[in-house]
Amino acid sequence: MHVFALCWFHAGMLLFLTRKGGCLPCVSCSAAEDSCSGSKLICPGGLIKCGTAQTVNTTGPRTIHKFCFLPSDCIYKGPSTFNVGKSGIVSSRLFCCNEDECNHYFPDIPPISTTFNGITCPACFGLENYTCNEEVIANCTGDQDYCLDMSGTARTGPPVAIKGCVNKVVCDDFKKGMVFFAGVHVHGVGTCLPMKAISGKAGYTPELFALSLPVLACLLHVKILP
Repeated sequence: MHVFALCWFHAGMLLFLTRKGGCLPCVSCSAAEDSCSGSKLICPGGLIKCGTAQTVNTTGPRTIHKFCFLPSDCIYKGPSTFNVGKSGIVSSRLFCCNEDECNHYFPDIPPISTTFNGITCPACFGLENYTCNEEVIANCTGDQDYCLDMSGTARTGPPVAIKGCVNKVVCDDFKKGMVFFAGVHVHGVGTCLPMKAISGKAGYTPELFALSLPVLACLLHVKILP
């Protein structure tokens, strides 16, 4: 999972920034490890904030991204947790600031819970496609009380499909416009359903209503599946 995040981050954000001038200096680096240090990057003034995105997961090392972010991205700061089956459980958090080289800070992320909470969801992850294969049933853990089924486009990269267990932060973000997945902001369409455990056995039942709605895309930066 961390490899996908690193590729999205570098390819998309560098392309975005080469099209603009600016004046806000931010620390810039990416690493699949516990620390990250890098050079100063000049970001577009007035449009960009400095930020540090941190991601932890159950299938690989911690990843750190220090870069320039859109102010609208900073609304979706997590901690957002996804359980996507074979690709593991991923939790991300974003810290934003607007002073010179202020993104030295590392946002804290609560430990990932691996305790089954009685809910299951269909789960898979697809990169460069609006659908994903090899769907499995994921055992939701901790505060993952919702099932997400979403397809869309990462702001800094290709089409993606995400299915799995998520926490309330993810569903709340989904209603506002996008989700923060593996350190990358993703716009899309789909459903995010609140669930409750079936007593005495693994499974799920929908609550009284479903948070099913299209998510509006930022027309300047993403292309959404019709």
